Parts: sequence; C-alpha cells; structure tokens
Amino acid sequence: MPSQGLLLYSNFLNLLAYGDGIRPEIMVAVLLILCEAGAKISVDVIETGKLVYDKKWSNGISPSGWKSIERTKVLPKSPTTTPQGWWII
Repeated sequence: MPSQGLLLYSNFLNLLAYGDGIRPEIMVAVLLILCEAGAKISVDVIETGKLVYDKKWSNGISPSGWKSIERTKVLPKSPTTTPQGWWII
C-alpha cells in the first residue's frame, strides 16, 4: 500500500494542524468530506503559526508539536502564517 493512501485505508488520522494562514477552514472542509465518505477519524491537533512564533519557537512548531510529528510521522495541515507575513504551504 503506498504511503499516500494511508489516510484512506486506515480510517484514522493521528495528527493535524489547522493553521492560521489564508484559510484554516480548509482543514475543517477536508475532515467533513472524509467523514461523509465514511472515514472514522480521530485527531490530535497541534498549534502552528503565529501564536507559536510569538512564543519564541522560531520554526512555528513547539517542542511538543515536534514530538507528536515524530510519533505519527505525518502532519496534514492548512497554510500557516510566518513572521514575515508569507504563508508556508
């Protein structure tokens, strides 16, 4: 099974970041579509973007967020704001 298909086959999403960039609601729409398609989804949400930068984490992800990413090996996310005002997609 290819890794790109993991979400569809497992019916379980471990981790996601809603983001704070141009459209955080993109992630909500994706989750609603997956649920309507019958996926049984359980999520652990991490915070990313400006709020994390403001807490002095220079890469926009806190140490606890990195631990979650290392544990799950995947991070679907919406765009996030950077200190310069551009978005990481």
